[in-house]
Amino acid sequence: MLRFVPMRIDSHQHFWHYQAPSYPWITERMRILQRDYLPAELEPLLRAGGFDGCIAVQACQSVEDTAFLLELARQHAFIKGVVGWVDLCSNRLDEQLARFALDPKLVGVRHIVHDEPDDDFLLRDDVNILLGREQARNLGAIETDIGGRPRQH
Repeated sequence: MLRFVPMRIDSHQHFWHYQAPSYPWITERMRILQRDYLPAELEPLLRAGGFDGCIAVQACQSVEDTAFLLELARQHAFIKGVVGWVDLCSNRLDEQLARFALDPKLVGVRHIVHDEPDDDFLLRDDVNILLGREQARNLGAIETDIGGRPRQH
């Protein structure tokens, strides 16, 4: 009989090589974030805290960031999964989904709607919602996260 042993997972970690133009949400008030954050620094902290691993979550809305996180996950076994990003406005969305669909470390995609300048972003005709798209269905048990919060005016 197999025995299930639960794992403790930090479900939201960001990794990056910091470049200000790629992370406009990191303001001067967040100076502590204005540097590289990579797995070698996090892994011993997770282990010391009794965690078995983490989920890497995109912090930059680019397919390059998704590819970067998936590569980190291949290199570091403690990164158990990746929540990436795809361009919901791209006419190449199905191509982007297909590019990442075969990677078992991809566990979700998200889009940070509150960073969009258009308050009606999700209502636009050029926004491709993933629900019901063949490529998204082929990803299996993938979580789609449309992140948002009230605007701060």
